[in-house]
This record gives sequence, C-alpha cells and structure tokens, in this order.
Amino acid sequence: MTTTGPPNPSPLPEKMINPIFPPTSQSTSNGIRPPSFPPNSSTLSAQFPPQINAPIFPPNIQPLSNINNIRINSTSSPSPSPSNTHNTNINPISSPVNVLNTQINSTSILPNFSNANGSAISPANISNIKTNSMPSLPNVYNSSINPTPPPITNSSSMHTSPAPSSPNVYNPHINPAPQLSSAFNNYVNPTPTPPLPNTFNTNPMNTNSISSQMNTFNTHGNPTPPLVPSGYNMNTSTNSPLQTTYNTNQNSTSPPLSHTYNSSSTNSTAFSQPPTRPMYPAPSSAYRPQVPQPIPQTMNQNTHPLPPPPPTSASSSTYPYPQQNYTSNPPVAGYPGQPSVAPQPMHYSMGGSTAAAMTQPHNNLHGPPSNNDMVDLLKETDVVSPYAEEPPMSLLLSEENQQMNCNPEVMRCSLNVIPQTKDLLNKSRLPLGVLIHPFKDLESLSVIQGSKIVRCDSCKSYINPFVSFLDNTRWRCSICFRVNDLPQEFLFDPVTKTYGDPSRRPEVRFGTVEYTATADYMARPPQPAMYLFLLDVSHNAIQTGYLQSFCDILSENLNSLPGDARTKIGFITYDSRLHYYDLSDRSNGTFRVMIVPDLDNKPEDFLPMPDGLLVTLCECKSIVETFLNELPKLYQDNNETDSALGSALQIAAKLLGQTGGRVTVMQTRIPNLNPGALNESVSGGKEPTVIGPTSDYYKKLSLDYASLQIACDLFLLNSHHIDLATLSCIAKYSGGEVKYYPGFHSVQKPHEVERFENDLRRYLQRKIGFEAVMRLRSPPALSIHTFYGSGFVRSVDLLVLPNINPDAAFGIQVSIEDTLASYTSVTFQVALLYTSSKSERRIRVHTLSLPVSSSLTEICGNADQEAITSLVAKMAAERSMTSSIYEARDAMSNVSCDILKACLSNNISNRAFSLLVPYSLRLIPLYMLSMIKSTAFRAVDYLTPQLYWQIDPPAQSYPALLNWWVEQSVKGRHIYPGNALYRTVPSVSDWSLNEIIRQIYITRSMRDRLALGNVFFSLSQIMQNVKGIQNMLAIIYQEKAVVPKMNWL
Repeated sequence: MTTTGPPNPSPLPEKMINPIFPPTSQSTSNGIRPPSFPPNSSTLSAQFPPQINAPIFPPNIQPLSNINNIRINSTSSPSPSPSNTHNTNINPISSPVNVLNTQINSTSILPNFSNANGSAISPANISNIKTNSMPSLPNVYNSSINPTPPPITNSSSMHTSPAPSSPNVYNPHINPAPQLSSAFNNYVNPTPTPPLPNTFNTNPMNTNSISSQMNTFNTHGNPTPPLVPSGYNMNTSTNSPLQTTYNTNQNSTSPPLSHTYNSSSTNSTAFSQPPTRPMYPAPSSAYRPQVPQPIPQTMNQNTHPLPPPPPTSASSSTYPYPQQNYTSNPPVAGYPGQPSVAPQPMHYSMGGSTAAAMTQPHNNLHGPPSNNDMVDLLKETDVVSPYAEEPPMSLLLSEENQQMNCNPEVMRCSLNVIPQTKDLLNKSRLPLGVLIHPFKDLESLSVIQGSKIVRCDSCKSYINPFVSFLDNTRWRCSICFRVNDLPQEFLFDPVTKTYGDPSRRPEVRFGTVEYTATADYMARPPQPAMYLFLLDVSHNAIQTGYLQSFCDILSENLNSLPGDARTKIGFITYDSRLHYYDLSDRSNGTFRVMIVPDLDNKPEDFLPMPDGLLVTLCECKSIVETFLNELPKLYQDNNETDSALGSALQIAAKLLGQTGGRVTVMQTRIPNLNPGALNESVSGGKEPTVIGPTSDYYKKLSLDYASLQIACDLFLLNSHHIDLATLSCIAKYSGGEVKYYPGFHSVQKPHEVERFENDLRRYLQRKIGFEAVMRLRSPPALSIHTFYGSGFVRSVDLLVLPNINPDAAFGIQVSIEDTLASYTSVTFQVALLYTSSKSERRIRVHTLSLPVSSSLTEICGNADQEAITSLVAKMAAERSMTSSIYEARDAMSNVSCDILKACLSNNISNRAFSLLVPYSLRLIPLYMLSMIKSTAFRAVDYLTPQLYWQIDPPAQSYPALLNWWVEQSVKGRHIYPGNALYRTVPSVSDWSLNEIIRQIYITRSMRDRLALGNVFFSLSQIMQNVKGIQNMLAIIYQEKAVVPKMNWL
C-alpha cells in the first residue's frame, strides 16, 4: 500500500449540526427513539482551527500523540501578585485557594469612614495603595487582597459589644448571620459583611471615642486603620500605636499578608498553606459529609419554618441549619445510610447558612456575570484541576435539601438547576438527562420492612424526603402534588418503638432507601442464583492461555459467588462441537463428559440428560474444583479451529429457561459455524463507517434471553477481527456487559492478562440482582426521551434488566414538554425492583430534588460538566451504531461549539477578544476533545510509526524498532510501519531495493502480533519506478492502495 503522506483533514462543515443529535425518523429495533440533542442555532457555530498535520519527513518527527497540552493563548502572564493576595489587574482569575468561595461579598469590608475622614474610601481602588492607603488586617478579609473571606479561627473573642458571643457561636445581637462551626469554615458566607475572628460587630463604630484613642483608628492622624494582630481593637487605650501599624509615609506598599486566608479550621497558631495550583482547592473528602439529620417537624422545603437561633453557650457546637426543637450536631458522616467519618474541610462552596441566604440568590448568579465566576478560555490555559472533580451541588438548594438528596455517585443530573421552559433549555444548548447507578455498592443502607409500602395513589411514586405533611393523616406528593392518606402504621417510629411524628421515618429522612417487597411485587417465588459458563476451547483459545487463568481464578472464588444454599452452577465448552459435563456423581467424586459432534441436526432442540448439567454448588463443590483443575489438560492438544458459539447460546437458553440466571461467555475468535456464523473478513479491507451489527441473529437471541430473565456477559479475548458490534448485541438487550481484551496472550501481553484476572475476580465477587426492572418517575411536565444502557425497554419509562450489578450505569435523556413556571423544584425518583442473591425481593429507591429557574445564568452556572460529558458519550455511542462514527465525532465537536457559542451570545460583557464561560463548563471543550481522541471514537484504528532505519546495524535496526512498537500497542491497535522508500534514490542514500523487500517480509513475520502491513514514503519513487521498484513490488503485492487517513508517529 502506498501513500503520499497524511492528507489534510476534512474541514468542519460550514454549518454545524448539533450532535445532541437531531431527531430522525429511524427508530431502533429496541423500540426506543434515537438520541436527540438540542436544536442547533440558525447562525454559524464556532469552529475550531484546522488540525495541524504532522509532517512525515524527515523521520525525526515529534509524534502527534505526545502533544498533551495545547495552549490556546501563548502570551506570557504578568508577574504574580504578593503571597496570598489577589490583584485583579494582574490576574483576572481568582486566587489559588478555594476559588469557588470567591463570590462571597460584593461590598467593601470596612465601614464607611466618611464621617471620620471626610470622604468615603473607594473600594474600587483598594488594590492601589497610592490611591487608597487603607491596609488590610492580618487574618481578616480584605476584598482587594483576597476576594475570599477568612475562616473563623479559634482565637479568643474580641469584646465588641456589652454582650459578647462565645467563639464560633451565633449571637443575633452581635451578628445577624449565624457563624459557621469549625467543620464548615469553607462554606460561603452569604452575609453582606464578612466576619472578623470569631465575632463580627455590625453596629456602627463609635467614631467619637475612636478619634482620641491610640492603637485604634484615628482619622485625623492616619486616614488608614492600623494593622492589629487580631483584628480591630475597640478597647480604650492611651498607649502608642503598635509596631505593626502601617505608615504610608514610610512605606507606600502594603506588606504581604502571610495568613490572609486559611482554608481549614485552625487555632490561633498559624501554619503555612500547602502549595496549590491556581484556581483549585486542596483535596478533601470525595463529597460533603452527610448524616441522618435531626428530625424536623415538617419536610416540605417550601413551607419549612425558619429555624430559631441556637443556644449561645460557649460549649455548644451546633449544625449551621438547626432544626426546631432539636439540638443538632455537626455532620460527621457520608451520605444517608453511610458510616460515620471524620469531618473534612470542603473546598466547594455551598449555600449560605442564614435565612437570607435561603431566600436570596447567589450574588453572582443574577445580572451580568462577574469575572470571578467566569473563566476566559482564551487567556486562562491552566483550567484542569490537579484533583478529581467533585459532583457540584446546586447553590439554590438549602443545605437541608442537599443533605436529603441521594448520593451523587448513585444519581446525578446534567443540570443542577432545571430550566423553566423548553425554549430556555434549547437556548442554553445543554443536554438534560439523568445518570444512574441504581445498584451501586453502599457501605450502609436503610432497609425498611413492613406490610405496607406508602406510595402516591396517582403517580405511584414512593414517599420520600421532599413530600410535605399536611397533618398526621395526609401528605402531598412531591412529583404530582396529589394529597394522599397516610396509613396509621406509618406513624410508628421503628427506632423509639413509639407512635408520633411521621417525619421520623427513614423513608422521609434519606434519599436512598430499600424496601423488603411484599407478595404484591412478585410474579413468581424468588428463584435461586443460577450461573452457567460457556467456554471456548478451540485451538486459538488454547493458544491464548486464558483457560488456565480462568479455571484458577474461578476455583479460588467459588465461595465468593453470591447466592445461598440453593445456588447452582454449570459448564459447557465448545469448538466445532458441544461438550456437556455431568457434575452430579458425588459418590465417585468425578465428572462425566458428553460430546455432541453433529451440529447439523439442531442439537438445541434436546439436552443429553435432564439433570446433572446444573448442580447445587454447596453439594458438589469438590467435584467442581476437580473439574476446574482438569479442564485445561483435557484440551491442551485440541486442533479444532472452528467455533459454534450460536449453538452453545441456544443450549444455555434451554437450560436456564425455567429459572433465569446468568450466562458467562469466554470467546476468543469469531464464530464461524451456524447458527450465528459471522463473516471473518473486514468488509473487503475497507474501514467500516457504521459500527453496527452485520447479523440480527444475536439480537433476536438476546430478546429471547430477556423474556426468560437470562442475562449474558461476554469476555472477548481475541487476537484477530471478532465483529464486536454484532456479538455485543447478545449482552446489550439482555442486561449483560462486554469485556474486551484485544490481542490477549498469556505470555506476550502480560498487562492484558493482569487486567483480565482483576476483572474476573471483581465479576465473580460483586453483588448481583436477578429479575430486575427499573423505572424513572418525574413530574408530568417532563418526559423520558431515551434510555442508554444494557437492557430492554418494555415501556416508555420501564427498563427490563434480567441481571443488575453494582457497576451497571444508565443514562436517561429527559425532555421538557410543558412549562415549569408553577414549580419551585423538580423531583426525580428511580425505583429498582429486583431479587437478591439470597432469594429476597427488594425495592431500592433513589430520590433527587432540583430547583427550577428562569435565569439562564443560574442554569449554566450550576451545570455538571462531567455528567454532561458522560451523557453525550452515551448518545454518541448510540449514534455511531445507528448512523456513522464520523457523524458521532462531528456531533461531539458541535456540542462543544454550541455550548461555547451559547455562553458568548448570552454573556453581557464588554471585554473584547475573550471567551468567557461559567466555571462549571470550563472543561467541556477538553472533555469533548478527549472523547474524540479516545479509542472508541478515534478516526483510525491503527498506528503508523515511521521506521526509517536499515535492518543493519542492530543499534537502531528496523526489526528492533518494530518489535518495540508492537509491544507498546497495549490497546491492540494494528501497526502499519512507515518505510523510507525515498532513500532508494541515489542522490539521497545508497539503500538497495533488497533492503525494502526484507523490511516488508520482517513486518509480515509479525502478523500474529498485529503488524499487518507497510506504508511507503513516498509515492513519487513508485510512480518514477526508481531502480525498477514497481516491478519488484508487483511481485509481492497484488495491487496499490492509498490510505485515506494516517496516524503518523
């Protein structure tokens, strides 16, 4: 094959098509609509600059894959500001520490001194000492130095009033806003004036007494207050000014403040802050601590009365949102139902702690966006946090409602503020959807047992923390707002064993609960756990060495398989024949092999024996262990190369048809025997444009599996083409999963062996649920558009899952059908009904409540960029299977362009040459680019290293370099090395044609290691027939081929 080098990439279309894909008339065979993305704007979308093509000559090229960081703006940044200070003239991005807490206060820190000094101090010029010589106080908030207020330290209280408050205790006479306890020092202070250490006196200063005192602010002697080590000193004193007093006549520059802001609760002893990258906080716990909160009298977020002030005792440490009639403790645990952990400093700012904060919006979410919560992508190049991104939470929700929401690792929405109308959603260009891990591992979970499960009579949703109790006999649904009767037994408190307040029940305290289902939720008695393994034992499978690893790991984990005393297990192996194993002979402790050699007579219509193929594990464990020990030896000399996977899957359906269960398939080559035979060639050598199935046999079989409550999981360990798109259908519609290990070999690919063994251990040990169904409930104004994930969609909102596991994730795209103007919040509820491995019928319920807004700034500012990326990836994967992979790639690019364009068109900014986006969306372009370059969506599936070296000398020999590249292809990418045909030209080098021919044959000798061909540079030597190269290549090649796209390295 020849080429003239990598051609120019295809330009972006003149008018972008929004990949949040436009609706089509096509529908999937699963009965669900294709993914739909917000409609594209009528104007031209933003376009990326043309891709830089790496030159292919000379050979010392820097690989494109090594370019990991592309700087959009290469201009140098000004010198940094002093330590722990922030100068907006130097750096428009917020300070390094806890940037998310910067949007705190829009007013100046100090009172207006116009009465004492004759003119007010302009806060706009605070950062310029010559204009305004007012310094800031150590450990005290100064908006010119650091836009983030300091935490409340544990130093002694300053006596600023006749009735001082105790440290960290709320006193309404001194501070109208309650102080935060030491566990919550990183929360936003929503009050218009930040606190001084421990207390803050909002009363006006007595300027009459101040003017005649030393060590205090004297407006006649010094127009700028002095620096006092612990804040304002309001006590009368006749001493001389302190040594630390700032004097503008001696020093016109404000001294740097070493401890202006401390991100965690500390005592009076200061410590140095660890270095952090700009814009990002130090790492802390994965999520904000959350524990079962004290029981409120009512759980309605709209009608909940404001809490009274907590006691002012110096020894009390109260939760910042105390509930009426209950003493709150600081949260010291994870999300509801999780064990206690030590409180961690949070570096994401949450809602304020005062009543005013609950009713007033965040000051930067209304009106023109400020630079502090916006990021200019044309100027700020370091936007990636060195720490893992945490799921954001809506600033419009009260802390109480945030605590009651389910864990974001279980369910999260792409938008933490729901648009009020469909037009507003389209204007934002953001996808609306929910991501769910319904069966995720939880360290602790509230399990509710009882004869009555309280549900809404209208929408059938389960009672949850966001309902409102009208009295002790009625409650209003948070989804459809119907008023329902409350059963008498719901008033019983299972903890105190008494009747009383219904809000004490765990159903209305936790966002995730699990019910023990009654007989009404069972179509048949719970079945035992059934595990059937289908193992490929063809010659190719034995050569990979997987069988020995599989048998060893399964033998080690037999006791870890989820189940009870009724759990059953069975095995079927296949090549060109089917092999059954009778493991029921406990008297002799041996197993018996039965072989079906003739597959033309429909062996799926009968079984060789009624019993013995599936045996009770606890009764026949010793026989199973013997079988696993002997199985690799039985087929170590097998020479059968064919694969009858289709027949084996039909037999598995017959074996498990009465009970349901799980089928695990180990496949190493493409099946080539009917039924289910597939073509081994790859479309005549052309790259497929649509990653879709080439046969519907496995899809139809998967639907039969779903109807029989059987799930099929695939482990593909192939070294050649296996038609993954077709085989994966058997897992997709039956609720299974696919594990892919390209180029697997126990000796040549040790990294793949390690990954396979780790995955297999996790697969055998994790929890499992059988006969599951999942339903998402939402308000009538919203509708479910599309499900993404493995399962069969039985109805609009119901997904059938024969098996469910903790690693299973689903995406649900949601549409707005009607206005939400009458809603203050929207509640999503996911219910998973399943049978546990212990044969118990359970219902796991997750509830998420989000606010509704008509402000586009609030919607974009509270977006979840990671959830958006995950949802778009699922939509793009679906698009690549129904349309083409190129359209999916263009779609992801257009998502980024449309979001950036929406941010530009909706921002009110006079700044030229800027690309301001909300902080919550700053990584969307990078995430989309990463997905486009990922293995799943990249344009080519092979690498082309330029190996322009001779076979001799061996120091940099062609075979050594090719062998290295083959070993580095850990993802199983095909290798097409580039050969220096131009060096056969006498004026360039003295290479002979024999050198090129030898390199071709060396490459062909590594074909089994995925070195599948050569690419020659350049085409001109072939066209000019230098040294008769055309005649020579015609002997070893059938025809010429020009590769359309190259991945030059």
